[in-house]
Amino acid sequence: MNHAAHVQEAFDRSTDDLREIPATFLNAYKIVNASSLSWPVNIYGVDLKGDRPQGHDKRGRIKDIIWKLRSQHPSLCRGQGFVADISPRLVAVSAGWNLPVPIDTSEYSVSLERSGTAKAREKPDSVIVEGILREAVRNQLQKERIGRAGSPVARL
Repeated sequence: MNHAAHVQEAFDRSTDDLREIPATFLNAYKIVNASSLSWPVNIYGVDLKGDRPQGHDKRGRIKDIIWKLRSQHPSLCRGQGFVADISPRLVAVSAGWNLPVPIDTSEYSVSLERSGTAKAREKPDSVIVEGILREAVRNQLQKERIGRAGSPVARL
């Protein structure tokens, strides 16, 4: 086979995957009236014992703790909800989740920091709304990807 044939064959192989259009596309649109976004939330503080200082690398752990507590207290946590990490120790959850706080174990303690409505137009709350949107996008991508390939989506 001559050089031109090798190049054509390599090109054909590399474009075969591109000929099929994926069923789902990730697309981005500007959110109209973004400042009007708001969610009723409970903000819980999770303090890991023996982990001082509690850094960004513990965010996944504190989210897992909250999900575990939700599964242990389903009657107190109405609705599907969300867990959005908003700092290395704080998480925002749906206001319908009312964990039996204070909780104190040998590994962690959990307390209710505040309840209210997180509003995108208010600077301190914008990180909460951003976290809720991030979790919603991540969850949707995971559902789509797991449904197709059985593999989870990397952290956004």
